[in-house]
Amino acid sequence: MLLSDWFYGLLIALSALPLAAWAGLEILRFRRRRRGQAVLEGWRAMLLRGWAVVTVLLFAVLTVAVGLNRRFQYIPSFTALAGDVSPDLVTRPGPPGAETAKAVGAHGNSKRGLRQGGASRETPPLPAHGVVVKIRIGGPVSGVAARDSYVYLPPQYYDANHPDERFPVLYLLHGSPGIAVDWLRGGRVDVAMDELLRSHAIQPFIVVLPDVNGGYGRDTECQDIPGGPYVQTYLTTDVPSYVDAHFRTIATRNARVIGGLSSGGYCGLNLSLRHPDVFSGAVLHSGFLSPARNRYTGNLFGHDPALLSSNSPSYYLPTIQITRPYAVYFDVGKTETASLAQSKLGAEMLQRLGVPVTLRIDQNARHNFASWHHDLAYSLPWVSQWFDTTHAGSQTTA
Repeated sequence: MLLSDWFYGLLIALSALPLAAWAGLEILRFRRRRRGQAVLEGWRAMLLRGWAVVTVLLFAVLTVAVGLNRRFQYIPSFTALAGDVSPDLVTRPGPPGAETAKAVGAHGNSKRGLRQGGASRETPPLPAHGVVVKIRIGGPVSGVAARDSYVYLPPQYYDANHPDERFPVLYLLHGSPGIAVDWLRGGRVDVAMDELLRSHAIQPFIVVLPDVNGGYGRDTECQDIPGGPYVQTYLTTDVPSYVDAHFRTIATRNARVIGGLSSGGYCGLNLSLRHPDVFSGAVLHSGFLSPARNRYTGNLFGHDPALLSSNSPSYYLPTIQITRPYAVYFDVGKTETASLAQSKLGAEMLQRLGVPVTLRIDQNARHNFASWHHDLAYSLPWVSQWFDTTHAGSQTTA
C-alpha cells in the first residue's frame, strides 16, 4: 500500500482538497459581502484559514515523503515502517542460544524420525527459512561504540545432524544515508536468501549486515577518519572478530566476501583491496570507485591528499599487487550514469590486473531498493559460486 499508485494519488488529492476548499470559501465570502450579507469574520475566519494552511502543509509534506520513498523503494509497507522489517527476525536480540533455538523451532515443519538400523528416532526439523539475529557489535580495537547489526543464518545452520558445520560469510553494507537494517527492510536480502536456498540456486552461507555510519546523520564512507570514528578498522577487525567468535564461521579470507549498495559498494571494493588478508572478493551494486564528499561526510581525510588517494581504487588500482584468489562482481542499471561509468572503468582496470570480473548491466534497474533486491538473484549465486571456487563452502569440523 505504501508504494501503491492509488495511495500516492490519494495523498495528492488530500493535499489539494483543503486548498480548494479554502479558495471556494474565500470566493463565497467575497460574493456574500458584495450582496451585503453576513460573512464569517474575526477569530473564526482566522481559525478556518489556519486549519486550511496546516492541513495543506501536512499533506504536502506526506506527499513529498511518500514520493521520495517511491523513488528509492526504501520502506515497502506500513508494517515495515512500524518496525516489522523481516519475517526471519527473531524476537530477542543476541547470538544464537537457547532463546534463538526456540524461536527457530517455531519456523520449522514437524517431521517424524527416520529409521536407521531398525530403530526410530526423532530428527529435529530444519527451519522453513533462515533466521535473522539482531546483535550489537562494539569496537574494542577501533573504539567505535556498539552498534546494531543483523546476521542472517541459513536453515542449515540449525541442522542437528551437522552441529559443527561452519559457513562462509558475506558482509553486506548499506549506503548513505542509511543504517544496518536497510538490506532487510528495503533490500529484503533474507527473503532472497530463503528463495535461492529453497530452489538450490546457492549453497548456504551467513550474511552479516553491519552499521557503517551509526545513524542517518553521518556518512563515514567506511573510513578511519582522523580523530574518529575509525570505521575501516571497525569493519575489517572488530566486526569479523566478533562474528567469528559468536557464530560458526570459516574464519579465513577465502570464506569472506564484502560488498554493498551505492557507497556501500565502494566500501566493499576499497576494504577488500586494502585488507586482502580479511576478504577475498567484493560485490558492488550501483557502486563507485572513490569516496563521496558531501555535507554528511565532512572532512574524511583531514586535508591529507595521500590518505584520499590511498582510499580511492580509481587512483591506486594500477599500482597495487593483487592477493589471490580475488574476484569482483559489479551490478548496475543502464540509466545510472555515474555508477555505470565507474563500474565499467573498475571492471576494465581489474581485468588488466588479471582479476576475474563479472559486470552485469541491467536495462531496467534504477538506483533504488527494488532494483537492488532484484540484483540479489544474480549476485548471491555469484558469491556462492565464489566460495565454491575458493573451496570455502560449508565445512564440517572433524
